[in-house]
Amino acid sequence: MKKIWLVVPLFALLGCAGVRPLDACTSLGAAGYCLQANGPTLAAAQSVELSSADSKARFIVHLETDANGMRMVGLTPLGQRVWLIRFDYAGKEISADMPAGGGVDARQILAGLQLALWPLPQARAGLQGANAQLRETDGMRQLLAGDAVVFSASCDGQRPTCRRARLRYLDLGYELAIETLD
Repeated sequence: MKKIWLVVPLFALLGCAGVRPLDACTSLGAAGYCLQANGPTLAAAQSVELSSADSKARFIVHLETDANGMRMVGLTPLGQRVWLIRFDYAGKEISADMPAGGGVDARQILAGLQLALWPLPQARAGLQGANAQLRETDGMRQLLAGDAVVFSASCDGQRPTCRRARLRYLDLGYELAIETLD
């Protein structure tokens, strides 16, 4: 619990990068992913724990997807907005209002969510790289670059509304533990 209070002021000290347009493709380490349009319809309030080797923070997140795009807002446990991410399907445009220097890229978060929650054929359509492959076994999805796993996602429940999910960005050194709130 102490680490959360260390990270929240850190975000405040880093300042806001401001809303900036981003390309729809990103690196997840040794494999790439381009965000896909027209995913499943979803509206969920979630508790999200973001952790890396040296920090841990908890957020309340509202994720919404529909025919127009994806929207995600992250709040501290006390209700202060930390980030706002939008992906407009029609224009393939992403805008992100996130702390500068936070070490997490909006595209990587959205890519992880699509890899974890989207229907498997649609998630596979976004893979970039000759050796990139997405496999699913017993509710666990793994993104491989050749033989190396660079990302994994578990889902407790039915996709796209997993009760709990764990997204591990192995090459990037962080993970998201997600619990859907009632």
